[in-house]
Amino acid sequence: VAALTAAALGGCGSGTRPSGRSVFASDCAVCHSLSGSSTPAQQGGGLGRLRLPHDELVQYTVQMPVVNKPLTHAQVRAVVAYLQAVERRR
Repeated sequence: VAALTAAALGGCGSGTRPSGRSVFASDCAVCHSLSGSSTPAQQGGGLGRLRLPHDELVQYTVQMPVVNKPLTHAQVRAVVAYLQAVERRR
């Protein structure tokens, strides 16, 4: 599983830390919402109340199709941290 996850994450990135919010907006919000309500175009459903263990959320994030290209390690870490922060606020 770890090797599959590492391979799916791609490179380590450019060294700058991406914002989880911006990664979600550019790569996840096409299919998912955080509000709990989604539009017909957002067929992935709402993620704002998703309660998954960290490792499981990472695994799902890696497996999701994205708009641009596979997410880097840094982007996955950032968007997972962002989703968990949203969960804690609800």
